[in-house]
Amino acid sequence: MKKIIVELFVISLIAVMAYYFLKPLFKGNSQKLSVRVEEPIVFLDKIHESEKYFIGKIDSLKRVNADLNQNIIKTRSSLTAVKVENASLRQSIDDLLSVHYTETDTSEIISNCDSLAVALVNFKAIDQLKDSLYDSMVIDLQSQVSIKDSMISLQKDECDTLRNNLTSIAYQHQQLLTENTQQREMIKKHRKGKRLLGGILAVITGVLVVVAIH
Repeated sequence: MKKIIVELFVISLIAVMAYYFLKPLFKGNSQKLSVRVEEPIVFLDKIHESEKYFIGKIDSLKRVNADLNQNIIKTRSSLTAVKVENASLRQSIDDLLSVHYTETDTSEIISNCDSLAVALVNFKAIDQLKDSLYDSMVIDLQSQVSIKDSMISLQKDECDTLRNNLTSIAYQHQQLLTENTQQREMIKKHRKGKRLLGGILAVITGVLVVVAIH
């Protein structure tokens, strides 16, 4: 009886030792993969912040553009008035020149010369004003072109920022899918190893029991 007890004890000891010896061979790598994933709310905050920034910039450019439009409208109105006055002065000068070459009275000629001189001075001033208005309009139009270029650039930057955020989300999603697949494979491997280990231990135990009985 004592012999059987000793043999059973030895069998149990061998089984336990076999379990701890074989266990590492079938144990899967349970180390958790480290994938840093930002919360969705973080991405939403980033998108909202960038959207707010770009909207503010574009609204500011639109206000400046509206002011330039008003300046251009005023300049065009002033140019129209200047053109009318310029045409009137040109006609007056032509009339005075016609009278100057046909008049024979000295006093009339002198008076006509004075009027012609005044008209020429006014014509020169109006012509300079017209040039100044044209220059002002050109500057405003160039500024408008620059603003539109800036708006296009801002919209491109906004698209790039949104694309980068979406790319980052897609990349992290792919990382999560990869990690999930790897962890599933490790779990499967671990379960198969446990089943195989249990079978091996059962066989060893059975063999030892049979040997002990005989």
